[in-house]
Amino acid sequence: MTEQPTKDSVYSVSEDVVARETGGDIIIVPLTAEVAGPENPMFTLNRTGQAVWKKLDGRKTLGEISAELADEFHAPLETVERGVLKLATDLAARKIVR
Repeated sequence: MTEQPTKDSVYSVSEDVVARETGGDIIIVPLTAEVAGPENPMFTLNRTGQAVWKKLDGRKTLGEISAELADEFHAPLETVERGVLKLATDLAARKIVR
């Protein structure tokens, strides 16, 4: 079972995926069966997800990323943090981040 992300969690992109930007989205393609989902092996990020994705550098906590994005988008920190944690949960469950 994957550990539940918290605002103190730090993630980086797995070496088992490649990401390509196309049509305004980022498409994440798994390189291993372990990362591929059973129904849809690819994972697509919209504009909001892309903002988080680009900050997953293995150094910043999810809380720090949330604070940066709240400032950049002039949005409430609590709202941004919920979205960042939800996305991190989805990415970690698919082993797209580590």
